[in-house]
Amino acid sequence: MSIRQSEDDVIDCIDIYQQPAFDHPLLKDHKIEAKGNWWLELGGEIVGYWPAQIFTHLSRSAARVQWGGEIINTRADDHHTTTQMGSGHFASERHSKAALFYNLLLNTREDSPTFQRPGYVSIAGLSNGNCYSLLRSQYQKNFGDHFFYGGPGYSRSCP
Repeated sequence: MSIRQSEDDVIDCIDIYQQPAFDHPLLKDHKIEAKGNWWLELGGEIVGYWPAQIFTHLSRSAARVQWGGEIINTRADDHHTTTQMGSGHFASERHSKAALFYNLLLNTREDSPTFQRPGYVSIAGLSNGNCYSLLRSQYQKNFGDHFFYGGPGYSRSCP
């Protein structure tokens, strides 16, 4: 099914679970250079950077790198927030429906891009497993180091 907008834009409607994984190039290839600026590169072309002055505590190096997400739960109406995380599906649904971070790599040298697999990957806290979940998977050739995450927020399993 397609929708044509008044500006003649055509939007193809595809079932969310039949679409390929979200793999936007602007979310890839974040790099740091020797001056401490955090650079974003797309297809070999520098798109922009965040000045070192913004990240003064990261201008030379970082002791660890973290990926994460957060929802705010004020328990309005005396129940958990309806805010979903990721795709809104639990991590146990893996590739079929869960959200995914994959091919996690770190630049380990200042003078040249030398990307390596993380030496240690751990799962930190998860505040409510009935509402959201997180699942670290073993290294795989096509996905590298990766983890699944997500959850529906307020639901039968998350009152």
